[in-house]
Amino acid sequence: MMRATSCISIACVMLATPVLALDSINSDEASVAANLALRRLDARNAAIICDISQEHSIELTACFRKVFAQSGGRIVAETRCRAGERDFIGQIIRMKKAKPDVIYAPTGCIECALFVRQARESGLNTPIIAGSAARSSELRDFGGKSVEGVICTAGNIEGISGKLRIRNVGNDQRPVVVCVVRNGQLVPFTD
Repeated sequence: MMRATSCISIACVMLATPVLALDSINSDEASVAANLALRRLDARNAAIICDISQEHSIELTACFRKVFAQSGGRIVAETRCRAGERDFIGQIIRMKKAKPDVIYAPTGCIECALFVRQARESGLNTPIIAGSAARSSELRDFGGKSVEGVICTAGNIEGISGKLRIRNVGNDQRPVVVCVVRNGQLVPFTD
């Protein structure tokens, strides 16, 4: 079972030399997100927002950064936040200046929802990929209509309605589910 500590990432950490033992589920989830950004969204430049108070967010960020860069993508902005943060204008301004093709946001659900809402209100309409914590109803409660179209990755299928398309990744072929918010519901992502 995946920990539900991440949502749409709202910050990223510039760690000089990350010393992380990545959980294979986390690395699978972040790998799917990076490949989705590159192959399905045709993104070449990404921004990241990482919750530096959550190990899960830090792990997802490190793996996304690695896979995205190794596959030819470029990280153009990395920002960070902490659990409980409510104002993301500084991170949003930095991202707007960097002009990313996609934003990866593996943060807590409420922080993710508020980040997305503030980003949309400030005119930043870049596609956003969130982590497993985004699947909470709090994403829609705090983000409202602004979270429509946010893509979420997850290691399990709880709370997702509709016919699922499972993407197997990694050596042991664990499934990673990709869904999107449509009409206030999490539904399978169709590309």
